[in-house]
Amino acid sequence: MSEQPIHSPDPVSAALALCPDEALAPLSGADQEAAALAAIVLIEQLKARLDALAVSAWRGLYAGYAREAAERLVPLVEAARAGAAVRGSLPGPAALRAQAAAAVRGGVVAEVMAATGLPEGECWRRLRLATAEPARSEGLIAMLAAGEADLARVARLCDEISELDAEEAGEVALRVVAPCRDGSVASHALVGRRLRRALAQHRADDPAAAAKHAERAKRARRTSAELFDDGTGVVRIVGEADRVCSVMSRIDALARGLRAGGGYSEVTLDQLRSDVAFELLMRGDGRVVSDRPEVDGAVMAQDGGFGAAPPAHVDVIVTLATLLGCDDEPGELPGFGFVSASHVRQIAHAAGSVWRRLVVDDRTGALIEVSTHRYRPTEAMRTHVAARDRVCRGPGCQVSPIGADLDHDVPWPAGETSAANLSVKHRRHHQLKTFGLWSTRQDPETASVTWTTLAGRSYVSEPHDYLDGRHAGAWAAHAVSTRHTDDPADDPPPF
Repeated sequence: MSEQPIHSPDPVSAALALCPDEALAPLSGADQEAAALAAIVLIEQLKARLDALAVSAWRGLYAGYAREAAERLVPLVEAARAGAAVRGSLPGPAALRAQAAAAVRGGVVAEVMAATGLPEGECWRRLRLATAEPARSEGLIAMLAAGEADLARVARLCDEISELDAEEAGEVALRVVAPCRDGSVASHALVGRRLRRALAQHRADDPAAAAKHAERAKRARRTSAELFDDGTGVVRIVGEADRVCSVMSRIDALARGLRAGGGYSEVTLDQLRSDVAFELLMRGDGRVVSDRPEVDGAVMAQDGGFGAAPPAHVDVIVTLATLLGCDDEPGELPGFGFVSASHVRQIAHAAGSVWRRLVVDDRTGALIEVSTHRYRPTEAMRTHVAARDRVCRGPGCQVSPIGADLDHDVPWPAGETSAANLSVKHRRHHQLKTFGLWSTRQDPETASVTWTTLAGRSYVSEPHDYLDGRHAGAWAAHAVSTRHTDDPADDPPPF
């Protein structure tokens, strides 16, 4: 990719230049409604023009990271070619370059997230817009600079036309955002409709593109869950259309069969479908118990039917007082959110659940240690560090330790394998340290980790506070089902 020019005018001067006196004239009119609308339009145009300047700044930050990574990559590639090893063998040159490229893009996103608090997805969209081929993006960015389109629309379009070649993408993008015949600006809904039609036509004309689109969608299949504060939640499963239809058909048939057999007149068909779906996921069949009593609209379980969930297979963070019913502080299910005390106790007291006591400092709320002479941490050490950190120790990062890396802040063997030199880092933050784009230093006394980014920002990440600022007790309880899904073989080399 050829490096695009970077323009970095003084932000204040740029803002004043974007707002000439004649642009403010409508605001002085006697018609209050017209003046108010003119102000809104002007402000939106100014925001778009400033966002266009920000796109240029994104390019500059990316270029700086790319240059730094290229310099640091040279000795690593030479070492890989020479067969040198820190442990085992280094990845090949091609794999190292791919890892460095991922670290560059991830580093730019992480840098901006830590400095601004922008959502991760939004940062990735802006980076992709800033680094797209000029033929694909220059028309959209020109509209942004002219105040004719907002950043969200421009970034979204740049993403959604990614399957088109650069020139066709640029043409389609300008066509779908064109104003309506009546002179109004095309709404997001209309732009989306036009875009779907253009992409559908493209896939109809190019069967290979249609097949690639289908394969890309298939690779994106996933599951996710979200809990609500009313004691319910939602499970989302994304998969191939034929499997989705088969699943829904089976759930519907089972629910209708149960309804036809009687005993479920107090629940709606939708509620029965939900019950059947969870029964299938938890036990593998659609069995239910007839004549279940209804209390306040909630289905009660009998004889192991619906509602009698298997033993807890989730982590639940809760204070001892809440666990024993002495107070009703909410608990936390890592990765899902906070739930009420009653739901925490229901999960924690389920038959077969395992409790693990975590002793914490009553002043800081941090987990109060273990060390080994080997490179790989012991299982007890992994458990301790994961519990101490609770999330990736990168600035502001909230990624779970499940599947993340346990990294030596001072690389081994110079740094020992101990909790005082280990911290949880998910792959992006680990790679940033691996390639020397960011650096870390852990305080052995407090376990705080100081990060220094390529842009010169410093952030101090503290261990998880299990008391959430309520430093009055000596320890908290942790009701868990212990499991480790991280594979040490996936760890990047400890450069």
